[in-house]
Amino acid sequence: MKSLDCKILVENEMLSMRREAHADAADSAARWARKAAEHAHRITDEYPELGAYVLELAERGNVYNSAVAAAVRGVIGFYATGAPLDSTISAVAQAECHPSVADTAPASDLRAHRACLTTLNREQNSPWLHVNRGRIVYLYPFALRGISPERAVVCAGEKSADWLLAGISPSRVHNSLDLDDIWDGSDSLGRRYEGALIELPDVTMRSHDNVEMGRVTCQIRLSNMGNHYVRFEARLRDVSPYDLYATMFRAAPEHGSIRVTFEDLSPDRSDMPAEEWPRLSDLAMRLAEDTRAGMRESPDMAEVGVVARPGMYQVVVSINSASAGRGPAGTEVRREILTMDELNASVGAQVLTNPVTYMVGAMEEWIHYSTQNELSATVKGMAQEWMVRTPNTILMVAPAGADHADATRLGVAEFVASLDGLFAGWSAELASYYKKASSFQERLSGLGEVRAGGATELTRLSRELDAEKIGLNNFTVELRSTLALIQSPSLVASPVVATTLSGLLSASGFERAAEELRVKTDEVVNEQLGIIIEKLTAKRIEKQRVKTEVFLAVISAAGVSGVIQVLQTGYGEGGPAVKWAVAGVIAIVAGAVTLGWWVGRSAWTRG
Repeated sequence: MKSLDCKILVENEMLSMRREAHADAADSAARWARKAAEHAHRITDEYPELGAYVLELAERGNVYNSAVAAAVRGVIGFYATGAPLDSTISAVAQAECHPSVADTAPASDLRAHRACLTTLNREQNSPWLHVNRGRIVYLYPFALRGISPERAVVCAGEKSADWLLAGISPSRVHNSLDLDDIWDGSDSLGRRYEGALIELPDVTMRSHDNVEMGRVTCQIRLSNMGNHYVRFEARLRDVSPYDLYATMFRAAPEHGSIRVTFEDLSPDRSDMPAEEWPRLSDLAMRLAEDTRAGMRESPDMAEVGVVARPGMYQVVVSINSASAGRGPAGTEVRREILTMDELNASVGAQVLTNPVTYMVGAMEEWIHYSTQNELSATVKGMAQEWMVRTPNTILMVAPAGADHADATRLGVAEFVASLDGLFAGWSAELASYYKKASSFQERLSGLGEVRAGGATELTRLSRELDAEKIGLNNFTVELRSTLALIQSPSLVASPVVATTLSGLLSASGFERAAEELRVKTDEVVNEQLGIIIEKLTAKRIEKQRVKTEVFLAVISAAGVSGVIQVLQTGYGEGGPAVKWAVAGVIAIVAGAVTLGWWVGRSAWTRG
């Protein structure tokens, strides 16, 4: 059990990219496996089957974990000094073929580790990338339902200073997103990208043995277009490819368990234990949920909901300065990188041009990535400026540009990266309309044959359906209007920036996602609600037809015989009675005509 516990820790440390801790955990797992073997030897006489089983597991655990520890320590030395990995590769290969390991799942793990070691060793003397200066931003988009984006922005600007977000109060609240002038577009309706900004204390990431792993700033950004997101940012200073890989992976919900806490607490809460989260993604989800909770404190916003998923994260990497040096240690004089070709020729460029992985299957598996693949798309920018878009990352490289221009590039990239939350909110809203349409269909089918009292239920259902159709129409108008604004060149002030924005949207699959949403919306409007309205209309016409037939039957049966009887009586009496009989017949006929007109008009207007 001790060995198993350490093996779980081995996996966690590999997913946390903590190499020293990874090696130590593997050593511990091997040591406890050897201890288990010592105990198993003592019971083999009395319990031969149990003893043999434990010995087999213990030997496999010892061989496998000893090889893993040796491999990780070999990588540590390789990164530090460029020391070759030949002996390490040989040791892993021997463990892979060991009788206790061969043809088992651990053998495949060792094979994957060995392949990475071999590729690393081959790149021993190649130029390796180093990010001298840059920024990394982790975005977690979310959507709010039951409240318009404009109202959400106003509410956050006015009330969020009093909210508790992940257990703490905001540091500052801004009634603006602090954007540059490039977002002062020329939309004919005066619409623009703006919102509210909630600043929170910095966030610290530590290991479970309290080793600091990094710090990030923390914000919540709410937009009047609905693309809200939680934002963390950190600076990059002299970062190697393997450290950059670990830094980017921290956004993923698949990251290993660590300790994520706010760095500073307000004085009035300093005596309370700080809350912790195992990953950045968990803190982001809590902040999105608490934003919803804050808005629901207002009596008229009790129905506000949130749509957020940790796997919807995006990572934006901006590089302002980079260089290449021989070998992973880069101890020699590095050469400045000024072109994308130079960057792509450096070991480590593949970390930047690939999405953040959803699963780590081997140590340093990034070395197998390709710089050019179907998961990435290069977006054209200005001279000496490059952008690469993947499913969950945006890379911006401008080594010849001034730092102040970075704000514009970063703002455009963040805007595009945050749109996943907007689409998620729209999809959830559309799904709710679909469910309501299905509910209407069931209620309509449940009415069955026309029966007494059914008119009341039909009327109620008709009114609810009308209200739902109005809501769906309003949603459709808002959706199409927002989509058009996002794609409009008038959203930003510069035609050059508009071209870059268009390129990033295209590389992100925006047009495809927008078209799919339009098609689904039309399906709900026409195929779901449209069919229900047709069925409802048919039932109401049937109901009115039955009424009409009943009235006509009464008039036919009672009216005709009554008219004849009146006339007979009048003529039988003679004198003035004849006049009264004729007048009565005229009144009966007039009443029948009026009643028929009213029934027909009611059937026409309500049907």
